[in-house]
Amino acid sequence: MNDLNSVLLGGVVHTTPVTKGNECRFDIGSRRASKADDGHWELTPHLFTILTKDRLAKTCQRDIRKGRKVRVVGTLVLDEDGGVDILADHVEYRPSSKEPKNDSA
Repeated sequence: MNDLNSVLLGGVVHTTPVTKGNECRFDIGSRRASKADDGHWELTPHLFTILTKDRLAKTCQRDIRKGRKVRVVGTLVLDEDGGVDILADHVEYRPSSKEPKNDSA
């Protein structure tokens, strides 16, 4: 049986990206909605560490800031402490609200 190790995750950047060598790390948060026993909805927050390398690391360090919405495609990897990180193959993000709008149509 082939192992499938693929992750698609969307969330909000919670930390400023930190670059070390050819790697860049940042955390993103997302919330999962679930219905409680009493019938009301609860939002459970989750934080995930994203690891990028090489050219993608340089792009993330330059463009990603705390509070920006992102979508990450990658694989699960073990970190130095035995935890799980997401090694990103692709990172999409919404343009910053501070970027000029292109009004030409």
